[in-house]
Amino acid sequence: MEIRVAEENDFDEIVSFYNKWNQDNRTLSRLVWQFYSYWPNKGFHVIAKEDNQIIGIQGLMPFPMTMNGIVQLTGKSEDTLVSPKHRGRQILKQLYTLVFQEAKARGYLFIWGFTYAVKPFRKIGFETPFDQYQGLIALKIKYSFIYLKKISKNNTKLRELKILGLCVLSRMKFLVSSFKFGSRSVEFSECNIEEYLIHGQQSNQELSIAFNQEYLNWKLNQIPEPAKVRCFKMASRGKTGVLSFGMINNNVGYLLNISGDFDPRMVNHAIQEACRYLNISTLRTWVFEHNQFSMDNKRLLEKSGFLTIKRGMTCVFFNLGENIESKQLKFDMFASEIP
Repeated sequence: MEIRVAEENDFDEIVSFYNKWNQDNRTLSRLVWQFYSYWPNKGFHVIAKEDNQIIGIQGLMPFPMTMNGIVQLTGKSEDTLVSPKHRGRQILKQLYTLVFQEAKARGYLFIWGFTYAVKPFRKIGFETPFDQYQGLIALKIKYSFIYLKKISKNNTKLRELKILGLCVLSRMKFLVSSFKFGSRSVEFSECNIEEYLIHGQQSNQELSIAFNQEYLNWKLNQIPEPAKVRCFKMASRGKTGVLSFGMINNNVGYLLNISGDFDPRMVNHAIQEACRYLNISTLRTWVFEHNQFSMDNKRLLEKSGFLTIKRGMTCVFFNLGENIESKQLKFDMFASEIP
């Protein structure tokens, strides 16, 4: 078996391997955008080949984070995949042995990611410091139910009833919040990167994704179809801020980030305006509660109408140099490769 860093002529085979085992339709342009277009010569894949075929892959996606006021290079673990018939051979461990070496050589500070498969990462030395939960607003119960049922695995009648119950509960929670905050009173307009940068500076917390021109241009403008990121500026009663939404098909949106001087009433009104403008029937986001920043953001989301569902992935974390406290990491959905 050969373990090596992938070259450009391996990309088509990586895409085919990924799509085969994930039942996905990711394109070559999406792969290049995700790993290789931002921070050139930093993103990479390590591949395992046997009999001239890929049997395992592991990608490292470059993400800028602010630390001590300086933008540092960190890596998000993505494309963790070993062919089912070759599992049990410690291929992931062998892939990551080279990933660690290559990441150090390229200047990465630490590696992080989110996964449902926690055990294999713990075996190779990763910490699992906290969980990531789901935030949901089911604006249209029928379409939200159809979408969530479709993406849920191994459905039974009881499970489908639970999904329907979540949709009803989410819709009622958002209606109650909207009624509580009264009639909408926000100035609402789509905005560009420059406006986002002005308000996004408040998101440059220590150990959070770094909001700078280069990163936002990659995230907002260079992402290939069919995904789209839309940003909106909100103003109300002397407070201003920006919300960003990631759009996928079936009228499903993700709230990626809230930046600026927001309160729950303003977020609720902004979500109503944006979802109407974008024709969103199901709005999702990430929710955390592992530090004060995360708890404050969780309260803001819940008070504005999101239902928190304590089911999701677990954060995995590996220090490559400095002794960084993993629970100080501050995430929202801008940490995702989605939409």
